Amino acid sequence: MGEAYGPVWKKEVNYDLSFIKKISSLKGLSLFLPKTEQLDFLPMTLDWLTLGEFNKKEVSLEPISKLGKLKSLNLVRNSKDIDKLSELKQLEHASFTGYPLNQLEFLNKLTGLKSLYLGFCRGENLYFLRNLKKLRNLELLRINNLNSISSISGFSELEWLRIQDQAQITELPCLSNLKKLNHLSLINLKNLTCINSLERSHVKELVILDSNLTIEQLAPLVKSKIKRICINLKRKKETQNIEKILGNRIVPYASTKSENLKNKYYSPLDG
Repeated sequence: MGEAYGPVWKKEVNYDLSFIKKISSLKGLSLFLPKTEQLDFLPMTLDWLTLGEFNKKEVSLEPISKLGKLKSLNLVRNSKDIDKLSELKQLEHASFTGYPLNQLEFLNKLTGLKSLYLGFCRGENLYFLRNLKKLRNLELLRINNLNSISSISGFSELEWLRIQDQAQITELPCLSNLKKLNHLSLINLKNLTCINSLERSHVKELVILDSNLTIEQLAPLVKSKIKRICINLKRKKETQNIEKILGNRIVPYASTKSENLKNKYYSPLDG
């Protein structure tokens, strides 16, 4: 519901949405109506919920915490009473865009989370996620001031990891304990210089795009057991040289399984 899905719902209007609560079998709701002022209309039957940003910062998120069946949640910048969301014990998939990471510390109580997206946020580290031992899929996009991703080493169930537009990251954390990590995407990490941990990783499919890595710095790939590698460096000649060295392990970007998924969250590679 909202202008993002057509011209019927106007973003300038504060609609009466009380009728939604009367839809007894409603399982999912996407709402992009910035004039919305309260969320008391949310039905208890919801499995998944996506909310666009509201104009009024006073809109409380507390009604969401009452949705005991909610498994998937996508929020953008709305933060009032966000800590109440720690009550969502059934939540498995979460997406947060535009938040200071210290506002998301409640996530550490949601130990059942399997998939998490953090985008256009700000904060120095991910230590507050340390209890998410069931996390399988993690995507980090343009988190300002993020200078440490060492906490990732503790996500032993992680299967899919994408890190993009992180200028502060200079080296990858230890990956040897992530025995289920099938796919890793490193995109536009312009200051990344050390990928030594890939040599002893369990990664099966690797994507490296828009990177300044040199042939020497890419040496761990040669000794690694990674089966499928898509690589596109900022220096074309360097790309050609490493592709020759890696031979039949090189695959085109369009063929990587992670980029052909219909759903947001990744399904593990076969075999």
